Amino acid sequence: MVRQEMPERQFASCLELGAGRCLQSPLLLEFCSSVLATDLNEERLMSANVDRRIKRAVLDAENFADEFEDQKFDLIFSSNMLEHLPNPAQCVRESAKVLSEGGIMVHIVPNATWRLLCTLLYYPVKARNLSRKIFGSPHFSKFGKVQKQLPKSQENNIKSSEGEKKKRFSFSPPVHGVSPTLRAEFKQFRKSSWTKLFADSGVRVALIKSGPLSTGYGLGFPKLKFLLEKLGLASAYIFFLVPDNETSTHISLK
Repeated sequence: MVRQEMPERQFASCLELGAGRCLQSPLLLEFCSSVLATDLNEERLMSANVDRRIKRAVLDAENFADEFEDQKFDLIFSSNMLEHLPNPAQCVRESAKVLSEGGIMVHIVPNATWRLLCTLLYYPVKARNLSRKIFGSPHFSKFGKVQKQLPKSQENNIKSSEGEKKKRFSFSPPVHGVSPTLRAEFKQFRKSSWTKLFADSGVRVALIKSGPLSTGYGLGFPKLKFLLEKLGLASAYIFFLVPDNETSTHISLK
């Protein structure tokens, strides 16, 4: 979807923030000559084999500009990473410092629809998992796949010990990122909240696109998902950002 908005653009260098296990890094190689995949969690970052064109580095997404004194990047990319940072605006400001002239930042972030779906489906998914564990899934055999749990050392909110503690076990739906409550997370994930965050960070929103539809639970139902996406339902926003003084974005608006 990112590529669709920039069909003619080929980036020489890409900095991927919060790359995790580099699952999306190979996709970036389709329009980037080289990718530097970074994450603060070294164990997670180094847990998978990657293409030789993908370099990896342990990096704090809120404090990294000084690591690249003379190096600039044509594309800075993150997917579902900003909500895990205590200070996402600082990450955007750091990104702007290492963005090349004419470069673009792309941040994919969850929206309030995703938060709502995850909350509503939390108990049905709990029931599915319990049924499969006790009875061998006789009642929920078609209700998606049980997602493989990451080791605690590879969880997302590495900067928030309290957030990770809440995620370990809870009878109520846990927060996804570092927000203190579900209510706060609903507010943070609204389009207006993300737009304000970027504006306050000194960058300009050049384009906002709706991302795919996903719950994070691996429920399947591809035909229903396809229909809902056609109707405009999405669980993420894709923000295309440029420095506030940049006039040319090289983005093909459709």
